[in-house]
Parts: sequence; C-alpha cells; structure tokens
Amino acid sequence: MRLFDLLDAHHDRQVLWVCGPPGAGKTTLIATWLDRPETPALWYHADAGDRDPGAFFAYLTELAAASTGSTSRNLPTFGPEHERDTSTFARLFFRRFFASLPLPASLVIDNHHDASCNTFDALLRDAIAEIPEGRQLVVVSRAEVPAVLSGLLHRNRSRCCPARRRCTRDRPLSCTVSAAAGPPVWS
Repeated sequence: MRLFDLLDAHHDRQVLWVCGPPGAGKTTLIATWLDRPETPALWYHADAGDRDPGAFFAYLTELAAASTGSTSRNLPTFGPEHERDTSTFARLFFRRFFASLPLPASLVIDNHHDASCNTFDALLRDAIAEIPEGRQLVVVSRAEVPAVLSGLLHRNRSRCCPARRRCTRDRPLSCTVSAAAGPPVWS
C-alpha cells in the first residue's frame, strides 16, 4: 500500500518516472493506480520502432483519436520537412496533443527502455516541456532517468535515482516525481 500512498500523494504532479527490473510490477502498479474513472489514462507501449519520430507521432495521433473519439485534424503530421528541427515540431505536437485530452488525464509511456535513445528521449523532453496543468506523463521503464531528461526533472525539483537509491532486488521499484512545487519523494 505504501507505493499507492506515494502515488496518491503526488497525483497532481506533471511527471512520474517509475523504474525497476523486469517483473518488479511497474506496469501493474501504474495500471492499478490509474484504474479510476476520474483520471482517464492513455497507454502507449513503446518499442524500438518509436526511435523514428515519424512513427512515434503517427502512433500517438492514432492513440489520441481512438481515446478521445475525435479526429486527429488538430494534430500536426510529421513530414520530411520536420526532420531538421524535430524539437519545434514535437513541442507543437505535444501542446496540441495534451490539449485534446480530457481534464484531468494521464499519458503513460510503458516500456520506455525499449525505445530509449537520444532521439526518443529528446522527444520526451519536449513533451515534458508542454504538459499543461491537469495533465500528466507517467513513464514506466527498466532504466533510470536518462541524462537528457535528468536536468529537466531536476529543474522541476526532482531527483533522478541517486546511486544510493538504485533499483535492486531488495528495493525493486523507484519512483521519481517531478512537479512545479514540492520536494522529491522516493518509494
């Protein structure tokens, strides 16, 4: 119950990062915690194909359309002209993506570790920068917070899995919480 209490205490945080080894119960924990009608959750299962920004944005567009029951007209389409500046495109995309979600809502990126690379993690950095009030990004991963994101989460008053709190068999889950206010909390 301690992990649910931790998550409940920080349900209004914009970013949650849950990491642990395979089989530790990360996905089950978040699925159970988010199984409540007042906070709809969109689940995105990341894989190696999401290292291609075009594929990632196309699948997110499909997810938004399927989850909200609306068309994806308001979401921009990633094309070759955006490859030189994916960050600008990503920020526009995520601004509109989060605006299309009900209030409140969570986007869960499950299996982050399968897609993690500089490109994918930079897209998540851009997504974090565009999360509006009442929306949340939950990342579930076997990996701790990558370097490209740790600075951003630190600026938002969060710590990123310090060495003394690494995920181990004795302590399989670690929860990094990021928010505009309040101290970081660990499971």
